[in-house]
Amino acid sequence: MGFGSPNGNYWRGNDEIHRLTKSRHYKLRVDLEHQMGWYWVEYGVFSVGSEATNYLLSVGEFTGNTGDMLSFHNGQMFTTYDRDNDPWHNPNPLYNNSCAILTKGGFWFPGCGYAFVNAVAPYFRWWGLPHGHPYLVSCRMSLLCS
Repeated sequence: MGFGSPNGNYWRGNDEIHRLTKSRHYKLRVDLEHQMGWYWVEYGVFSVGSEATNYLLSVGEFTGNTGDMLSFHNGQMFTTYDRDNDPWHNPNPLYNNSCAILTKGGFWFPGCGYAFVNAVAPYFRWWGLPHGHPYLVSCRMSLLCS
């Protein structure tokens, strides 16, 4: 099941994304709105594993006009506040060694950096954007049939 509002902030749900990407080849397109304008990336390879794999992310074949940040997340399991699958360790007990708790959002975290678009500001970001300001105004992720 997804969460949010289909007319605004919405995550389709990892079970549904897995169902779509296991049987067909999709590209992932990410449109990023930044203070300086719009940027985009595409991944010619994109799939999400099943719940049994903790929704393992597979991405590859990058093109775009900003940094290839999602490749750092390739091979990571999805982490949420109640299901910590990331390798990050922090001695601060407030964060419980979980990037999802730190950023207040779930994602495929290789550590608490690079790209995560489900986080609450100021963590909602995509490294590689211009002028040293990785924070996003908005983001849209789309599956494209290939």
